[in-house]
Amino acid sequence: MTSLKRIKIDDLVAVSLVGIDRFFTRENLSILGAREGDDSVDNTTAGQNISVNDPENTWGDPDLYPHLTALGFGAHQIQQVRAAWKKLGLDEEALPEALDRAEWMAAHASECLRDIERPLNYIFKSLKNGMLSPPPGYRSRRQIVADAMHQRAEEIRRLEQQYFEDAFTVWWHELSEAERKKIDGANKVGALHETHRREYFRQHVYQPLA
Repeated sequence: MTSLKRIKIDDLVAVSLVGIDRFFTRENLSILGAREGDDSVDNTTAGQNISVNDPENTWGDPDLYPHLTALGFGAHQIQQVRAAWKKLGLDEEALPEALDRAEWMAAHASECLRDIERPLNYIFKSLKNGMLSPPPGYRSRRQIVADAMHQRAEEIRRLEQQYFEDAFTVWWHELSEAERKKIDGANKVGALHETHRREYFRQHVYQPLA
C-alpha cells in the first residue's frame, strides 16, 4: 500500500496519511469502557486523544482531526459513538469517513456550524445517529490524496517532456551536417522529419532522468 506522509489538506493542516484506503483500524478505535445512552459531552473527559503514548487512551493520530480535538472531541466521545453505532447495527468501517466529515465541519465552522450554539454537542449527537451528510464543499481524504497524486504526476510528466525536448535540441544542435543527413536518410517510412528525428533520438540516444 502506498505510504503518503505530510500531505497538506485544503491549506488547513499537514497530516500523516498512512495509506490511501484506510486511516484507522479497529484497534485504533477500540477504547475500553464506553458509556451508552448519554448524548451530552462530559467536559472532564473531552479531548482525551492527546496522550499518544497510551494506546488505550487514543483514537488515532491526533493530527488527523485537529479541529475536532480543539472542540473537545476525544477518546471518551468516540467510545460512545462506537457504542451507538453498534446498537444501530452500523458498519464501523465507515466511521473514519464520518469522522472526516465531522472534522471538515469543525474546520469550516463559520460555514457548517453557523448559528449552532454548542458545536461539540451538535457534532457528537450527529455522529451517534450515524453517517453525517457531506458538508458543503467537502472532499474526502481519498479524493484529496488522489488529486494531490494527479497534480504531482502531471508536474512530473511536464518536467519529463521538457527535459526530453531540451536534450533533443542540444543533441541535434551539436550534430554535424553529415550526421543529420544520415539520420534523415534513415527515415524509410516517410514520417515527418521532426517526428523521425525525435523518435531516433528517443531510441538511440536519449537517457531518461533516473
